[in-house]
Amino acid sequence: MINTLIDRNWLSLNGSSERLIGYRFHGELYETYQLLDKMLISLAGMEGVLIPHSCNTLLPTEVLDRIGFFDKLPANPMFALPHIPPTQPGSKLVLSPSTCYHTFAALENKIHQNAPTLYTAKGECHRFEPDVNALGRLVNFTMREFILIGPPTDVIHFCDRIFERILRFLNYIDDNFRQETANDVFYGENSVVTQKIQRALGVKKEVITSCHIGNALSVGSRNYHRNLFTEKFNIHTHSPNEELHSSCVAFGMERLLLSLISKIPEFNNTLLYERINEASLCVEEERA
Repeated sequence: MINTLIDRNWLSLNGSSERLIGYRFHGELYETYQLLDKMLISLAGMEGVLIPHSCNTLLPTEVLDRIGFFDKLPANPMFALPHIPPTQPGSKLVLSPSTCYHTFAALENKIHQNAPTLYTAKGECHRFEPDVNALGRLVNFTMREFILIGPPTDVIHFCDRIFERILRFLNYIDDNFRQETANDVFYGENSVVTQKIQRALGVKKEVITSCHIGNALSVGSRNYHRNLFTEKFNIHTHSPNEELHSSCVAFGMERLLLSLISKIPEFNNTLLYERINEASLCVEEERA
């Protein structure tokens, strides 16, 4: 499939003979990429007003230190080396591994309303992962993320509705997407007991599919952070008795688009574009 898309001038590879860094979409496939992102925003926006923001490529390491990122995923981050004299002190920089860290960093030490608030951003993410030969494992990829902050009960319910609505949307395009529970790396993933508890509580859910770029490929997830990020970034309400939790729904755009077009006969992009629009209408009709 990848070679076919390249031959049609819809896709190009960024990388070397040793490692695939990422994919670039071109022409009409890029237009489908934009449409898909637009539809995800529309589907999430059915829960209420979205507050969008932009992201930067770099983050100071202090942001990730706050949540123990380097302890949990020591081989994952990719560092940037500033061009400064060796005698001059400077903050360490890391290429952003996920979109939501920008959201929490922007809200740090701020007073937040005690009501569910939905943020969204699309960011360039960078991760060094060991499986260099997997077509779905990219060093650099794009993530569309929806981040909800609010009272605990509202947060989990709102994010579950967004996650399940997008899952239905994908299955209107092709009925080979399913939901699975998973473990969150920030909650003691090495403990068998903790893993069982996480799965029972549904701390993390993934959208899984099989396609040309991988079997049992995860194209999206819903993560329930509880109060981890709101506490670490000191995001709070006026009242000390009101607790804020957070949760996010995220999709890797390259994986998602390539998994979708792989399911279309002859990788017909025009047909995929039509199916995306039709699937969105089907979800809207469910609400009528």
